[in-house]
Amino acid sequence: MTIKSFCNWIRSIYGTVEDELDCEAFTQVIPHYVDLKVAGGQAEASFPKIKQHLVQCSECCDLYHALYDIALIESQEERLQAVRSDEAQVESAELERAVMASPRVTLEPS
Repeated sequence: MTIKSFCNWIRSIYGTVEDELDCEAFTQVIPHYVDLKVAGGQAEASFPKIKQHLVQCSECCDLYHALYDIALIESQEERLQAVRSDEAQVESAELERAVMASPRVTLEPS
């Protein structure tokens, strides 16, 4: 056992609390926690036991980081699509204004 793993093991032992979240309960709430975290909400305040479990369980910590990274990428893609949509609407509106402002040509029969 390395010094680092020993220190992590000791930290886990002394970091236990009486009312902990188990892995099964963690997997039930982690998607909501991640969504709130990505949205910039008060995830720690809403799910106070999550942080404790992340310190205690390296497997769930890995799961959290994977879900968080995926959710963050999806959120960034959604924002980018929204910006592109807004830009397309602005271009369409500008084109419509330009067409409406251009002089009208009428053809008279000769």
